[in-house]
Amino acid sequence: RSGRLLEGREGVLLDNILAALGLSREEILFARAVPWRPAGARVPTKADLAACRPFAVRLLQLTRPEAIVCLGSPLAEMLLAPSEPVKKLQGRWQALPELGPEPRVLPTYDLERLLKMPSLKAYAWRDLRMLRAVLPAPR
Repeated sequence: RSGRLLEGREGVLLDNILAALGLSREEILFARAVPWRPAGARVPTKADLAACRPFAVRLLQLTRPEAIVCLGSPLAEMLLAPSEPVKKLQGRWQALPELGPEPRVLPTYDLERLLKMPSLKAYAWRDLRMLRAVLPAPR
C-alpha cells in the first residue's frame, strides 16, 4: 500500500540481512520481476514474466549493478530462463547473456519463504556471503 518494496516482516528480515553484510537499503536497487501485483496475489505467470523481461534487462543495462541477486524463482526464471529448477541454481553465480560476463546473477530464496521455513536461512546466508565477497568493502 505504501509503494515501498519489502515492508513488514520481510522488510525487517531484509534490513537484518543487509546490516549483517554491512549494507543498507540506500545502496541497493530493488526491482520486482513484475512491477504490478498480480490479481489475487498469485505468482506471476510465464506470460507476465515474458512481457516484463525486456524492461528488466534494459534497467540492468542502464544501471550496471555490481551484482544481481534474485530473491525467489520468478525473477530468476525471468532473467535466466534456466533449463533446471531454480532451486538447483542457488549458490552458483550465473551470467545474463545480454550483459556479458559481468555483473553476475545469484539466485537465492525469497524472504517470504525464509520466514516460513527458517531452516533455509543457512542456504540463503551462504548465498549472501558469496554476494558480500564480490562487493567492494563497506565504507
